[in-house]
Amino acid sequence: MSERLTLREFEPARLDRGDRNELLAAMPALNAQLAPRLRQYRVDGDTVTLSNLVGSFTLPGGGIAEVAPKIRTDDWTTAVIDLLSSDTRLAVAGSRRSRSSQRRDDLSAALALEYARRLERALRREGPLQVYERKQGSARRLSGRLDVTRWMRTVAMDPARFPMSRDELSVSNDFTRGLSVVAGLLSRSAAGGELASRLRRLQADVVPGQPIPSFVNPSIARRRLPAQWAAYAPAWDIAAALLRNRSVVGDPGHATGLEIAVEPWPLLETLLERALRVVAERTPGLSLEPKKTHPLLLTSNTGGIAQSVEPDGLLRWSDGRVAAAFEAKYAGGETPKRDHVFQALTTAAALDSPLSVLVYPGKFAESTFDVIGFHGRPVRLVALGMDMFGYRSGSGDTARADALGRALAAAVPNRTREDAGLPRIDEGLDSEIRLLRELREVFPDERLEQQVRTGRLASQHLDIVFSARDIVIEYHGERASQPVELSGGSALAQGRQERDTNKRLLRRANGIRLIEVHQNYVLAEVVHEVREALSASTSASG
Repeated sequence: MSERLTLREFEPARLDRGDRNELLAAMPALNAQLAPRLRQYRVDGDTVTLSNLVGSFTLPGGGIAEVAPKIRTDDWTTAVIDLLSSDTRLAVAGSRRSRSSQRRDDLSAALALEYARRLERALRREGPLQVYERKQGSARRLSGRLDVTRWMRTVAMDPARFPMSRDELSVSNDFTRGLSVVAGLLSRSAAGGELASRLRRLQADVVPGQPIPSFVNPSIARRRLPAQWAAYAPAWDIAAALLRNRSVVGDPGHATGLEIAVEPWPLLETLLERALRVVAERTPGLSLEPKKTHPLLLTSNTGGIAQSVEPDGLLRWSDGRVAAAFEAKYAGGETPKRDHVFQALTTAAALDSPLSVLVYPGKFAESTFDVIGFHGRPVRLVALGMDMFGYRSGSGDTARADALGRALAAAVPNRTREDAGLPRIDEGLDSEIRLLRELREVFPDERLEQQVRTGRLASQHLDIVFSARDIVIEYHGERASQPVELSGGSALAQGRQERDTNKRLLRRANGIRLIEVHQNYVLAEVVHEVREALSASTSASG
């Protein structure tokens, strides 16, 4: 059996029988700690493929399996650590390797270094973390809350001794004990004696004047750090994730190293949430909605929810309209997969969102697709790479928010949209959608579609079409009604006017009845014109 197995996500590894059996025997314990949402291994003959798993873990025979991300990058461990939160599940196990690796792709060693940095920063900024702790005791002088029940039991023998409790600020509390215990755990995986010494010193510094704790109640991992100690939050994110692993927290110290593995898919969702929060903070009237389920199918006879959708991100305007729905997919490639597209479009349609966005962990520029057949909800789909393993906290949020903001504001640059015969983004797409809804209410028996190409006019983009009728509505927004100097310059305005003239001639030559609607239209006038066109269409077909 090999002492060390080096693997990569989603790449089949051909292993001998001994190594293969060792790897498979380690998976149940790993799955129990991570509780992954996606399957993490597949066996095909003598090959094993690991997926949705990065880091290292111990094998039953004492060996170590190391798994690198499917996306090749030099320093992926920093990105993983920067994306950890207090809710992140880690698989942690003690190991018997004699010393830690100095490689940049060693997640355990990188986590030890980053934890030391975060904890030192918090101690320098705020000093030791003090929290009110309830102390129990007794004294002949009342200096707390009297425990009447206990006092009544002993009052006959010693009436002047008062059992009581009081709240005191103390550096010896569950949070500091947890931070200290984790510093000791990570000192085992420190790359080099200097870092190990730093972590052992932090063990004592975080609980000054107190014995170094050897045990902490693991339930503290599920408690939120008090708001006044926000400086400790980055260190606590790492500590809480480790403290969930009771077997390691209770390890008496026989292991000389620490192996850490993580499910990377939730980290992509964390990255998306951080970037969307920046987008919402930048944009007046826009907010990031908390993650929750939304109805998709209702049972016809009872009205109960049969199926739901849960977007990974949802931006909503202050008037209640959805701006965009987001789905995070931990998969490779720049072209969205068929099932990803179906899920994203279904979710956006259920939420009445004009834009659906698919985000991936790779690094690639956004690709934009106009959506056909969804009646404008959504109008378009965007796929973009978040460069997850190149992420750095702070600047990384801003950079990814820029990309998401571009997708939200404009799926394709205006000049490109004009060249393709599509309406300009700033020409009131929302107004066009409002017109579509108004016409559907007035003409419920007619089938109306938006932003389509059809039949003889497949080369042209049609704003609103009465299906099965030769009637098309062209909506002209604000820019089309502006003077030349305000609409992008004479050359651009002249080009747009020529295209509009060519559209009219082509549609007339194909027997299409064109109704042009301008900004600030009067609905009654539009309805009257549409009814005349429908009447003429019926007479012609009769």
